[in-house]
Amino acid sequence: MTDHDFNAALTARINVQLDLPFLSEEQEAVAIAWCVNLIGPRIPDSIKTFVLDAADGLSAEELGRLEDILVNVLNDRIDIPWMTESMEASLLRPVVQAVLDLAKTGLSIYV
Repeated sequence: MTDHDFNAALTARINVQLDLPFLSEEQEAVAIAWCVNLIGPRIPDSIKTFVLDAADGLSAEELGRLEDILVNVLNDRIDIPWMTESMEASLLRPVVQAVLDLAKTGLSIYV
């Protein structure tokens, strides 16, 4: 799976689950795609493979720990101008949650 495919599928998945007030679905998709395209390339391929392959073997507690680790690692690597680290983490967490949701639910990334 290419980064483009992964990012497009992840954007579609998040857009279905997330409602941003005062934005149309199209505007939401643009905002979500911006976040995913910023974060997606920084997620190591090993993590992408892990979440796609681990659908039957991780507990909710393990996923929670992995989520925290990924948010912290990505937050260290990504700097969004005019945002505090806490604000950045708030933007990163839903994307990380969506990636990990694939492993938790065993759903295909293709929507």
